[in-house]
This record gives sequence, structure tokens and C-alpha cells, in this order.
Amino acid sequence: MTGWKLWLTLAAVAATAFAAGVFVMGGGEVTIADAVEDGSAQVSISGVDVQEMSFSVSATSDTRVVIPAGTLLASGAEGTQNMMTARTILVPLHGTPEAPDIQTVRVPVYCINRYLAAPTSASAFSLGSVTEETEPVQRLARCLENLDADHRQKQYAIWSVSDKFMNMSGDAFVENARPIVRSELQSLGPEGLADKVQREMPDIQPEYVAAIRAMSSTDLDEMFEAMWPMLADSKRKEFDVMREAARPLLERCGYDIGTLPMFAAAP
Repeated sequence: MTGWKLWLTLAAVAATAFAAGVFVMGGGEVTIADAVEDGSAQVSISGVDVQEMSFSVSATSDTRVVIPAGTLLASGAEGTQNMMTARTILVPLHGTPEAPDIQTVRVPVYCINRYLAAPTSASAFSLGSVTEETEPVQRLARCLENLDADHRQKQYAIWSVSDKFMNMSGDAFVENARPIVRSELQSLGPEGLADKVQREMPDIQPEYVAAIRAMSSTDLDEMFEAMWPMLADSKRKEFDVMREAARPLLERCGYDIGTLPMFAAAP
């Protein structure tokens, strides 16, 4: 094969891998999942906030550990969001059996459960296994790594796929949110709701906070029904923002948005 034909062939292969979100390892590198599985490295993962996770990686030999974009991070607490890495990070380690090398790095992440609780610094995570359900999200995360957009816009694209919002119309999105929001309110209870209101509205009059604390569960249900029209309007606006943010990124990552309900009635 002549030089220019070889170059074109390699370019085509690279482009295909790029579009498919295939992660290609460099020489002498091992993914974090493989390193943990074969015992060449250990990892401890904890929350930082909704956009970063802390990885403490250790090894007793010279090892180049790669944390690929699209690595699934399983929450150790029910009700807390699972996460997925947003950027590929290389962690060079130069340990010995007598002196293990421990490196701690912060890794950008996406949330893949829109309505579960956000992780905190006390949240513990482990490496998760990609399933048939999460594999499209992994491919999307790897594609997004190479696109020029802010993290929030990319997060909307991730939610569109991970939470299947791309298969919903605006009305369906709002109706899907209704029982979730009601459940969140009931889970908070009067005390939790009062604390939340006081935290997010520090200038609120104390008598209003006291009135919320004195509510019964029936009162909370009635409050939800009174609040829902306003909350529904907020959810419609959230859907519109998500749709417009996700549209160009999903298109560039190979999604046929013309077939997706999320974009069917889009202006």
C-alpha cells in the first residue's frame, strides 16, 4: 500500500473509532478497571460535588493508570446519583512494594440520575460495570469529551440519554416529574422542608418557617397541589433549556434528533 493510501486508511479508521467513542490505549497504559481487577493498582473514590470526584490511586510498581471518559461510578448509598467520568485522566505511578505510590486526582464527572440526591464529600463510590442500559451513556460521554461546550450543556445531553428524556415530549417530561417532586416533598417532611426554605431563603420571616414546621403530612399534600402549577411551569422551562443545550451535541455525536420526541415539536 502506497504512503498516501496508507495515510487515508489510517485516517478513516481513526475517524470511525472517534465517532464511535472507542477508547484507544497508549503504550504501557492500563485502564483503572483493568488495574484494579488484576491487582496492579487500588482505588478509593469519593464525592467532591456534582461536577468532580476524587480518585486516590495507589500502586506498588511503575504503572500508568488511565481513567477513561465514560467510566461508570456506582454510588455506595441508595438514593444518591451514580456518576460517570467526563474526561480521560492519566495517573503515572512509581511505587515499590516497600513504598507504594499514592496519587489523588480530581476527575470531572457527569450525574446520570437527574432526580437522585447529589453526592457530597462524604459520598463513597466504586467502579461500576457498564450495562446495556448505560453503554449509550458511556459512548456519549466519550464523544462529548472531544466537543467544545461547557460542562452544564454536556450534562444536559447526558441526562437526555441517561434518563431517557430524549424519548419524552415537554408534556411527558412535566408529568414524569410530578410524582418525583411530590415524593421529594414528602421525604423532606415539615422539618426538612422548613430547613430547606430557611437555607435557600435566608431572609424569610421566622413565622413562615415556624408555620411550615407545624404542618402535617396532609398539609404538605395540599401545599404540593397549590405549588404544582408554578413547579410545572419551572419544569417546562427546564425541558426547553435542556432540549436546546442537548440538540447540537447529540447531533454531533450521531443521534438522529428528527426521530426523537424531545425535539419533535422544537421550534
